[in-house]
Amino acid sequence: MDKIKGKNNYSVVILAAGIGSRLNKIGFTDPKCLLKIHGRTLLENMLGNLKSRGFKNIDMIVGYKYSRIIDFVKSDIKFSGINFITIKNYSTNGHAYTLYKYKKKWLEQKRNIIMLHADLYYDWKYFDEILQNPNNDMIGMTTYKFLSSGPSSLAINIDKDYRVKTIKHKKLLKNPNGQILCINKISSKMAEKLFSFMDSYFKNKDYNKKPWETLFDDFINATNATFYTNGSKKYPWFNINSLNDLKSAEKHHLYSKYISTKKNE
Repeated sequence: MDKIKGKNNYSVVILAAGIGSRLNKIGFTDPKCLLKIHGRTLLENMLGNLKSRGFKNIDMIVGYKYSRIIDFVKSDIKFSGINFITIKNYSTNGHAYTLYKYKKKWLEQKRNIIMLHADLYYDWKYFDEILQNPNNDMIGMTTYKFLSSGPSSLAINIDKDYRVKTIKHKKLLKNPNGQILCINKISSKMAEKLFSFMDSYFKNKDYNKKPWETLFDDFINATNATFYTNGSKKYPWFNINSLNDLKSAEKHHLYSKYISTKKNE
């Protein structure tokens, strides 16, 4: 994989604070990003793919058993450019509020943002195509097995120009175009508007448990912010929430273009 052009203009933030209560894998009590598929953890795969594309400085927001993630990165992975932001009350807050906690760090440089989730396993063609898309503000979408996804899947409606119209649970949308991918590209101008919106948004404590998708939908509706999405793609993509998700993911080897970050490799 060639290095991503303009990578130094981006701050990469990985959301990895979740509890993973739905997984129920016997004997596994770590954060989901430390699950192994074909011998490598989800986190190792993500960091390896970022490294192979030239990204060196990564911000990671951690919460549940955060010391396990930090210890793993420091002892098992040769990737020294990670800045950890610890959220110690994740059980009372959701993904959206977790992102809001990133504001202080973002204000240091005010760069464009690449926002990723640590519990995903996917073909990195998605990432490359979103980063190379000429639109500066992107909410990634996948159509992989979307027709068979459940009614509570967070889905997206777009217009003919790929502009995002709304993000809601699949059951609430008429003719949804695809499922949220959790690979997002946000320009610095849009990030500033988004964080400013969150200043008011989270004064309502009922919003603290909102997923980030609901936050973005409310932001788009309240401000007419323009986000685009990628075209209809069916590359393999798995959000590891259950044992069935894990078993499905294990049928695929999605480590292409991977450069190992392990010290002894």
